[in-house]
Amino acid sequence: MPDGTYKAGDDIDIRITFILPSSPALDLSHRTSGSGASDFFAPLNHTYLELSIPGRSAEFLNKTSGSILFYRYTVEDGDVSEDLGYVNILALHAPQLISGSNRVNCDLPTPGAAGSLRFESDVAVDGKMPSVESVTSPNASTAYAAGSYINVTVSFDEDIYVTGTPLLELGTGAGGGRNATYASGNGSSVLAFNYTARPGDLTDDLDYTGVDALSRDGGTIVDLAGNNANLTLPSPGESRSLGHSKDIEIDTKRPTVVSVSSATPSGTYAIGSPIDVGVAFSEDVVVDASGGRPSIALATGAPGRYAEYNASAGTGRLLVFSYTVTEGDATADLDYAATDALVLNGGAIRDAAGNSANLTLPDPGTDGLLGALMPIEIDAVAPTVLSASSLNSTGTYGIGDRIAITVNFTETVLVEGEPLLALETGDTDRQARYVAGNSSEALTFLYTVRVLDNATDLDYNGTDALTLAGGSSIQDAAGNSANLTLPDPGTDGLLGALMPIEIDAVAPTVLSASSLNSTGTYGIGDRIAITVNFTETVLVEGEPLLALETGDTDRQARYVAGNSSEALTFLYTVRVLDNATDLDYNGTDALTLAGGSSIQDAAGNSANLTLPDPGTDGLLAGDNPITVNTTEVGVLRVTSDTADGAYTAGA
Repeated sequence: MPDGTYKAGDDIDIRITFILPSSPALDLSHRTSGSGASDFFAPLNHTYLELSIPGRSAEFLNKTSGSILFYRYTVEDGDVSEDLGYVNILALHAPQLISGSNRVNCDLPTPGAAGSLRFESDVAVDGKMPSVESVTSPNASTAYAAGSYINVTVSFDEDIYVTGTPLLELGTGAGGGRNATYASGNGSSVLAFNYTARPGDLTDDLDYTGVDALSRDGGTIVDLAGNNANLTLPSPGESRSLGHSKDIEIDTKRPTVVSVSSATPSGTYAIGSPIDVGVAFSEDVVVDASGGRPSIALATGAPGRYAEYNASAGTGRLLVFSYTVTEGDATADLDYAATDALVLNGGAIRDAAGNSANLTLPDPGTDGLLGALMPIEIDAVAPTVLSASSLNSTGTYGIGDRIAITVNFTETVLVEGEPLLALETGDTDRQARYVAGNSSEALTFLYTVRVLDNATDLDYNGTDALTLAGGSSIQDAAGNSANLTLPDPGTDGLLGALMPIEIDAVAPTVLSASSLNSTGTYGIGDRIAITVNFTETVLVEGEPLLALETGDTDRQARYVAGNSSEALTFLYTVRVLDNATDLDYNGTDALTLAGGSSIQDAAGNSANLTLPDPGTDGLLAGDNPITVNTTEVGVLRVTSDTADGAYTAGA
């Protein structure tokens, strides 16, 4: 038999050569038996050679050739020997072997010695079928998506050799299983099979379909000796199986959106208010925002409004998108914009296996979802001023008069504190204070005319005249702070242009005093008219007086004319003992109101009656000198030099 390795089922022929004399060859037919009689030679059919493999022997082929006997050993399953031999020198069981009349010595050479089977031949026996020891995977125990490569390794108890493309059927949940294809491992004890996850695969613990899942598929799987491998696998899920050694999940199902809602309570929200929108998926998802943050378009009444993914909120299946109400937003029931409102912006939303989520949303307004589930009103339109006008009638108003001004807004407003409205009232602008109108569209401001206020047509002093003092506020019901910008002053239809209201809080003052009389000397009974000139037209009630410096006794010039003009006339009648070299009033306070009389302008401002200093150039005394002289020529007095006392007749 040629040297080599022999597998189960192979025949190994062994020749045993004897050393015989030149006498006849080995006789396999008879032998001598009994006393004095001719022996009977029995056949050697049951002679055998006991081999070094326990329980195995080479059987005699009933064939000789001269001094050679022929034996055959057929390798059986499980037989293994690296160098086939016999057990010892007595391994040949042939006690009846005769050569001529001589019994042949059947002792064999010592195993391994010259002439022995092991010395003469190099025959290895490998009748053991390769068998599977374990199945595992170099892939990590995690979830895999469609398109993912999964490598499965099948370990045998010896090196094996592969032809063709064996298959390993995997239980992927796709019904009937999917085949992993042989990839590498020829000549080693580990075969690698590759599988690419496909749509429809779904299993939470990948394993093969059964103990018979490994097939040759027309190829071969043998060991070096050529023994066909035993392809029986460990039972799925049990020790040494793929499912036992690894937790490999295959999930090729894309996550889908199942609901859209909000944790923000129902209510009305204004500019700057935060609103969170939650998007729930059919399974846990992971967001990759490294390339951009996903967002969801909202129907806020203004274009281009997006709630952005909030990584600090939401877990597992629920993603939270945060939005801050922006000016201009207005909707009675917040919802997302459309079924394609959820966008990635360069980011990604995937499940643990890596399947990209299906971002299609349910139709907006679907029962149980955001718009239908919980009314969230957004009012981010700030109230603005429409107009300003006055409740007072057209006319002129003076000190102490009250003027109510109404500021009208585009919607109902709520007022806290005391807003102010600055008015153009002359050198010093005055503030009208808020007094009424909370929870309405019209706020009323009250202005009390003060001294020196002046306006030919009352108006606010600028577009920024409406201000919030001391923490006051003007907001709508949603909490939007009102835009306090007013229309330009003088705009048609508004306060200044709509209804002229004149403010005159500047008191008339005395400009000068002079006399209508000509320069000269006036005596008892003469009348002198004195004019007091004011800065504006004045109205006179009663009989004001003007005190004149007329000697020992000052005289009063009485008002006689000039009502509704700028010049009041006072009349003085010279009396006995009056005397003045240059008639003048007797002081800056010479003009007085007697008996409830009054001097006011049309607005009702009481005149400032202070006169210029007496003797001022251009005024009464300095303008046209008037002399008052009531001294008569005649007896001035009668006196006596006699001492005071009583005198008798003849004294």
